[in-house]
Amino acid sequence: MEDEVKVLKSRIENLEKRLSWMENRYNNELEFRQLGGRIDFRLIRLEMLSYYHNKGRYWQLDETQRRLLDDVEDNLLKNQGRHFFKERYFEEPVSMSPQHNPIVIEEKDGLFYWSIRGGQVFLSKERKHAEQIAGGLYREFFQPSPHNYFDLETGFTVDSIPEGAVVADVGSAEGLFGMLLVQKAKKVYLFENSSYWMPMLEKTYAPYKDKVEIVQGTVGDGAGDIRLDDFFRDREKPTLVKMDVEGYEASVLRGMRGLISSPDMMTMLICTYHRQEDWPHFYDLLKDNFEITSSPGYYWHMPDPMPPFFRHGVMRAVKKAGVEE
Repeated sequence: MEDEVKVLKSRIENLEKRLSWMENRYNNELEFRQLGGRIDFRLIRLEMLSYYHNKGRYWQLDETQRRLLDDVEDNLLKNQGRHFFKERYFEEPVSMSPQHNPIVIEEKDGLFYWSIRGGQVFLSKERKHAEQIAGGLYREFFQPSPHNYFDLETGFTVDSIPEGAVVADVGSAEGLFGMLLVQKAKKVYLFENSSYWMPMLEKTYAPYKDKVEIVQGTVGDGAGDIRLDDFFRDREKPTLVKMDVEGYEASVLRGMRGLISSPDMMTMLICTYHRQEDWPHFYDLLKDNFEITSSPGYYWHMPDPMPPFFRHGVMRAVKKAGVEE
């Protein structure tokens, strides 16, 4: 056993030396991040395969998870070569050829925006940066993805949101989610703590000042946070709450216990992929008062991988009729 430990320590030392050498060699920050990403994916892949090929765990997976694990085992390294990993969900991506390009970036007043659904979503002062952001948003919002808040297969679409909705977009970032609903909504509240997005949001929603309120700050239950129970105490209650706050969703939920337990109808779209424990935690919290479903597919290649690795992207929670306070 001691010899095995010595060998392992030696391999770790060699790995650290190689990483240090690569860091010095790759001066380009993006290139080094991509290199680190490739290493991370391979390590996570090995962890997953080792975990699920022991103790019969493979057969405890559902069909989609088994397909994903088989794909990771059989095809990931073959298809990757030296390219940075792109997310795959078994469906063919929509063509991005010039004849079918859903992303049109234009410039106005020194800012680049994405023309979409009759609106202008401002993204960046740099065209290339705006194109990169729009490309990621397109994959998340308009293709089968664990991050998609809507689901064509089950019929839960933008059209499913009723006219006159009161929308709370917690972690709005660029504001695309709100833009998809602003025409039919009665009121849209955009909560965002990043100063980067403030001028973009002001520009995007300038035509809708009568129904959109942009709120800069952190939503949660900590000191100085915006608690949704307090914010909506003297306002019309939200009928739709979307939250994507980089792993602080649990704090947001703790700050809205009153809204959760109230009899008022409400739908919540909650990102659950940031932390492994979020899905089971939120499910236990909401299952009595809400009908719960998930977005399609799973995430597995996260910065903090841990068993069982697979994570739902978005929890869709629709309050049951007749819930009493």
